[in-house]
Amino acid sequence: MSSVKCPPVVDFSDYLSGDAERMKRCADQIGQACKTQGLFQIINHPIPASLQKEMFKMSKYFFAIPLEEKMKLDKAPNADALQRGIGAHRDFGIITLLLQGDVPGLEVWDEETKSYYDAPPVEGAYVVNLGNLFEQWTNDKYLSNVHRVINKSSQERYSIPSNYNGNPDFIIKCIETCRARPEDEKYAPISVEDYVRQKYEDVYGRVGIYKVAEKTTSDEREQQHLGEEGRLDRTVNASAPGVRAY
Repeated sequence: MSSVKCPPVVDFSDYLSGDAERMKRCADQIGQACKTQGLFQIINHPIPASLQKEMFKMSKYFFAIPLEEKMKLDKAPNADALQRGIGAHRDFGIITLLLQGDVPGLEVWDEETKSYYDAPPVEGAYVVNLGNLFEQWTNDKYLSNVHRVINKSSQERYSIPSNYNGNPDFIIKCIETCRARPEDEKYAPISVEDYVRQKYEDVYGRVGIYKVAEKTTSDEREQQHLGEEGRLDRTVNASAPGVRAY
């Protein structure tokens, strides 16, 4: 049986209005989506459409330049030129914001019907997707969904994801309102760093394409970020926005 679900589109201006009734309506819509789908889209947020368009413009420029020059810029491994999507998976962090282009392809798994349903692009909207760590934080009250991307069109598809995992030393512990008694907690407390490191080891380590660095203390991390003259080096944040084309 095919799913008839569709990610709800939430008007975020209600929350930004400062009006208590509108803010509650927005929060209720988001809460319901988190409990039932683990994914929704937001519109009327404060990010300018002009900035979004410029990001896509630069993305298309980047993917159009010769491979040799592109490899020098991003240092990435050679990707399959015929890749047309991303396989089924769940994000293992806290939350992902995804800016889709105008080409569809994102699909979300519906456990009830055992089928996928579309998350169609909405102009200017951000797809908000919950990850495994958020699900654990809420004692499984909120869902981390299985999703995939299949580009069935003859057009290139661009999307800009931003993954957020939280501060490395933050302890993820069951939110008290998500359990009746302490003994109802399903997961032991864990730091964001330990959780993410373990996931990277599990997913990438076993195929030999990623080696997890030795764990460092907060003082050591601070020293690593200091340049030779006390200036901050430019560092790559694993939770920073990225760009996809397929």
